[in-house]
Amino acid sequence: MTASRHLTAHHAWAWYAEAELPLLPDHTPALSTDPQPAAPAWPCPPPPAPAEDQLLALVADAAARARAHLLIGAPLACARDDDAVRLAAAVPRARLADIAERLDIDIAELRERARR
Repeated sequence: MTASRHLTAHHAWAWYAEAELPLLPDHTPALSTDPQPAAPAWPCPPPPAPAEDQLLALVADAAARARAHLLIGAPLACARDDDAVRLAAAVPRARLADIAERLDIDIAELRERARR
């Protein structure tokens, strides 16, 4: 449109509303009404899988650390030795001998550190 011809918003809307514009394509997927088979269940983790109480202890520990971080700004730094000792104390039936071996410390020292 040239500068000499002006079109008011009212006239533009009237033109748009009266025009026979092509319909937009419908991209809505067709949904089947047939029953769908249930999704397969997740397989059990391979042994030695953690027991339910161990998983709950891990979740509770993570929740406590997140809460402390959000409320008082406790750092979430990850130190392998400290985390392993803390989790050995929090998780029931943790294999202390395996943890001590991986940390390369004596099992008695691990028990002492976990008690603190």
